[in-house]
Amino acid sequence: MNRGPIVAVIAIALGLYGIYIASFLPGLFIGPPMPLMIVGFGLQAVAGVLAAIGVWMGFAWGPVAVVILGAAIAFTSLSEAFLLGIVAVDHAVAVSLVALLVTVLIAVYVRRPRAIGVR
Repeated sequence: MNRGPIVAVIAIALGLYGIYIASFLPGLFIGPPMPLMIVGFGLQAVAGVLAAIGVWMGFAWGPVAVVILGAAIAFTSLSEAFLLGIVAVDHAVAVSLVALLVTVLIAVYVRRPRAIGVR
């Protein structure tokens, strides 16, 4: 199976996620400042775009950026629940677990070497 198109779809999805999360940042500067949320969403946006670039280009640090993105998602979700109290705890834990599981699966998939001409 040719892994190229799947890796490209993963890279595009990571980039779109980073841009989507970056669109939340302007709204966080309106009203009372919430530095924890700005840091969490800012880290997600940067990690998403960097992960997309790393996966797309096949850099060795691409899977690491994917893991950082998953950790940032988990951090943001858990901080929304436990530190700020703006979302339910069970929802935050579920989002964090799913984010970490998907992160590990994607990182392992894109880490595997792409053999050329090997069947």
